[in-house]
Parts: sequence; structure tokens; C-alpha cells
Amino acid sequence: MTSTWPSAIASLDSALAPLYEKLQRLQAVKPVDLAELIEQFKMAAESARKVRVLVSSELPESAWQDREQLDALVEEEVQKTRMLGGILSAEVAPAASDGTYQGV
Repeated sequence: MTSTWPSAIASLDSALAPLYEKLQRLQAVKPVDLAELIEQFKMAAESARKVRVLVSSELPESAWQDREQLDALVEEEVQKTRMLGGILSAEVAPAASDGTYQGV
């Protein structure tokens, strides 16, 4: 998994926040700026598209039905990446100051 996933998901969450606010205003029967609402929907849709592209490019067989499943998928990949990083760093020994390999 690339490090861009968390950023893309954070961007999606940021794009969704104003929409939740607008929905609460509508639910309370308060006025909303329709043009602004449409623009915010467009931004949220673009953020969602970016997340889909990132996930599909790295995990083409992945599927999810809701945000909870997407979050679980992302968390699973984060854990795999951390484990792999730990394994690789444990297996790679630094070179000695004279440039020779000090292998494991």
C-alpha cells in the first residue's frame, strides 16, 4: 500500500464534512446555498474517485460495500506494510564504514 492512501482518505473526509453540515441544515429546515452544495458534492465525488483509483490500482481484486469495509481493508493493508517494513529492516544489515557488507 502506498503512503498516499491515508492522505486520499483524509481528503475525502474533509470533503464530506461540509456536506454533513449542509444536510443538518436541511434537516433543520434551514436555507442552504444550492450552488455551494453542488460544488461540495462535486469535490466529495472527486475525492471518492481518487480513493477508488488508489485502492483499485494496488488491490485490483478488492471490494467493499460501505465505509466500514473500506476502512478495514485500508487498516489491513497498513498492518501488512508495517509488518513487511519491520521484516525488511531486520534483514538488512548496514554496511561497515569501509563499505563492506555486514550481512545477516
